[in-house]
Amino acid sequence: MSNLKSIESYNLSQQLREQYQMAPRAGWDQSGKRGRDNHTILVNRAQVLDLTDRLRSEANIASVYTFERLNLVNVLEQLARGEHDAVICPECHRTYQTGWMNGQCVYCQCRKGASDFVQKLLVESDG
Repeated sequence: MSNLKSIESYNLSQQLREQYQMAPRAGWDQSGKRGRDNHTILVNRAQVLDLTDRLRSEANIASVYTFERLNLVNVLEQLARGEHDAVICPECHRTYQTGWMNGQCVYCQCRKGASDFVQKLLVESDG
């Protein structure tokens, strides 16, 4: 799923969340409890199915990216181990070579870059 599709899914889920949160009460889930958390609401079946499909797709993609990242980290650490310029990052405790990225920890830099990129996308989509 492209970044644009992912942001569109995020925006849609936010809109549906707000819509469901403000939906009028249709009844009580459990008798005897009168709190707001016990309200039931009427929801369009097609919207729920679409939302669950999107969530399942996003969860699948997140799992693939997670395992891809773990495999990549494993390969990079194997490349770095045993080299004369290999060091262990004091923050993330991963092994890298000082010749990579001007001596900065590649893992910390990638994590920071990814976090900044996602925050930028979310700010752009909200504004």
